Amino acid sequence: MMPGAAIQERSRLRLAIVHDALLTFGGAERVVAAWHRQWPSAPIYTSVYIPDQTFPEFKEARVVTSFLQHVARDPQTVIRRLSPLMVPGFMAFDFSQYDVVLSSSAYAAKAIRVPKKVCHVCYCYSPLRLAWRPEDYLGPGAPWMKRVGLRLLAPLLRRWDYDVSRRVDYFGTTSQNIRKRILAAYGRSAEVIPAPVDFHRYRIHRETDDYYLVVSRLTRYKRVDLAVEAMSRLGRPIVIVGSGPDRRRLEAVAGKRATFLGNVGEEDLRELYSRCRALLHPQEEDYGLAPLEAMASGRPVVAYGVGGARETVIEGATGVFFAEQSVDALVHAVQLLEATSFDPVKIRAHASQFALETLCDRVDAFLQQCFANFQAEPAGASSA
Repeated sequence: MMPGAAIQERSRLRLAIVHDALLTFGGAERVVAAWHRQWPSAPIYTSVYIPDQTFPEFKEARVVTSFLQHVARDPQTVIRRLSPLMVPGFMAFDFSQYDVVLSSSAYAAKAIRVPKKVCHVCYCYSPLRLAWRPEDYLGPGAPWMKRVGLRLLAPLLRRWDYDVSRRVDYFGTTSQNIRKRILAAYGRSAEVIPAPVDFHRYRIHRETDDYYLVVSRLTRYKRVDLAVEAMSRLGRPIVIVGSGPDRRRLEAVAGKRATFLGNVGEEDLRELYSRCRALLHPQEEDYGLAPLEAMASGRPVVAYGVGGARETVIEGATGVFFAEQSVDALVHAVQLLEATSFDPVKIRAHASQFALETLCDRVDAFLQQCFANFQAEPAGASSA
């Protein structure tokens, strides 16, 4: 029996995995890659798959794409122009041959339709942000037409997202932070299973350099601009890993000591984590895997003290927080970090509780319990 195929062999569940889109090196894609290692024979259904823009593990998987695969050219085209068409793409999939469908979703994957005899479990990263938190898309100086448009659109999207949530039999999620949002938006409970970090792939390096590290998609919401400006003010070197539409703007305001690497390979990224002075995490994340990856490498984190970071970073022991998204607050937090002594071994030990093996076992148990409850309950009771 192959390692990781235990749930299918033990319970004989016919499992399918569904994910919004496979076109970035994001945290959600890391979760799905971990699931693929756990259940290598389970197919992955998705709207669009661009192999060279996401993790290489998916090349070994059976990936089933929607009709959008024929018209997708690059990730930004998908995100900006094709995302409304993801929903009909997911609704066209046939899941009648499975016992359980595990969707990984912050948007459209949970819109799948499954037969009454099939159990739909959604691992939800957040209720649709554009519907429930449209202000996150309105950075400083956003055009008034965009503001008005989002205010008009948000109520319609909230109604749609709520209705779609009724198709889900059971919810899981990454953090208590998102569990509360799911309860507020959908009126549904969710099992908290933190997204795993592949702990044993990370190591403490004997020597570290003096650069600060950012690992993020380069979009305005991620507030990488705060890190760039703070490091410029402090005269510290900063290395930025990631790509996205905000890269050109960030490069224009960055100081001479900023280095933009774009997307890098996994081995190179682990080396960057292990040698950095600290990871800078200026955004509000629903959960956030980058801080865990840094801590698994024994490196501290400077994080905006809201959202998922509050559940993974321990202030004073594995990092420091700053209370507002401003350059001044981040500068002060970096200065505090530099005046504090951190033990790499203790930081890594803290990260070990989020290790891949432990948390994937929890997903195993959760799916089995969901399916048992689904079989025992009257039709539709689990999503009431």
